[in-house]
Amino acid sequence: MSETWNMVMLREKNAVKKYSGTLTIGSQPHIKTNSYISQVLSGFREEHPEIQVIKERVSQKKLVEGLLNDYYDAILIADHDVKMVRNVEKLTLFYSRVGIVIHKKHPLFFKKNVTLADFKDSLFLRYKPMEMNPEDDYLINICAEFGFYPKITAEIEDFEEFLFLIETGEGVSLVFEEAEVISNMNLRFIPINEDVPQKYLPMQLTRKEKNHNPVLNSFFEYARRYSNLHQKKDI
Repeated sequence: MSETWNMVMLREKNAVKKYSGTLTIGSQPHIKTNSYISQVLSGFREEHPEIQVIKERVSQKKLVEGLLNDYYDAILIADHDVKMVRNVEKLTLFYSRVGIVIHKKHPLFFKKNVTLADFKDSLFLRYKPMEMNPEDDYLINICAEFGFYPKITAEIEDFEEFLFLIETGEGVSLVFEEAEVISNMNLRFIPINEDVPQKYLPMQLTRKEKNHNPVLNSFFEYARRYSNLHQKKDI
């Protein structure tokens, strides 16, 4: 309630600035994802100073709920988290590579030439995704390429708790590259270098097809130009 109230008050406060439109964007809280969408929004606002831009960082569950409830005009989210969402338009802005993350006390922390196959007997923690079909599950699919099914012991919705459990050595995890992981001195991120499907996950700007906010079309046109400046990866 307090978050909703603050947003309403912000909109009312900025109404005196005579904005001709408002754009509300949701993003996953991770540093890399947030930084990317912030740069896109900054450039868009320079071209359209008459548009009020509001951005929030929340979990993927709240992002999807907010999109479906028309709280957000668009969200930046990993493709696999919106596989089951219908009647949406998606624009891939960038790709995030997948890798195994382990704690510094893990026996393979300092080993060179580590592959995912070395973890076939390990316990896996998982940052809980949204509902998806088995064929879209990158964790299961990538592990299958290395000849095993992961022993998933826990699925955690809160990203901070998820990192805490990895840092305490509760298990390993297959995650996409984020600054919170690769810059953590207690963790090692080992990217998947082998040629397997889904080793690069699309991060997609997603909107409802029936969203009638006229500002949204202009934003997607700008975001498409911005995304074309960045290298795409085969998935």
